[in-house]
Amino acid sequence: CGESVEFGVDERLRERAFGDFEGLSVKELQDRFAARYEEWRETGECPLAGVESRGAVGSRVAECVSDHFAEVEGVLVVVSHGSALTQGLVKILGLDPLAWQGLRGLDNCHWSTVIPYSRKPGWRLVSHNIGAPEVPGSALPSLA
Repeated sequence: CGESVEFGVDERLRERAFGDFEGLSVKELQDRFAARYEEWRETGECPLAGVESRGAVGSRVAECVSDHFAEVEGVLVVVSHGSALTQGLVKILGLDPLAWQGLRGLDNCHWSTVIPYSRKPGWRLVSHNIGAPEVPGSALPSLA
């Protein structure tokens, strides 16, 4: 990118914790946790299975982004998992991830762009779920 880039790791950017559901296929979830799995599919929440709430995920990711943005000049690139980033983005935009689900989750290798804004909530969403265009005949998307 023609500039020096600093990398860092922050635990607050980890993916949403799915408790008892971690590592299981849909069939395994349906066989072992049918009622809890249905609750999660209907509401997006299931505290009895140890699923981290969307609100908690949104708060920790938004806090992380705000903390790091305050320390940089220019562009801050944040890399994490789709659900964590989406919940953090909702929170950054001043919405409640538990009550508002109007943003589709980020696909793999996709991004959103937010910029500081003078009015509340202090950020403006410029783009969401953007990916590099694919090159015909290529197994990987082009970054050109």
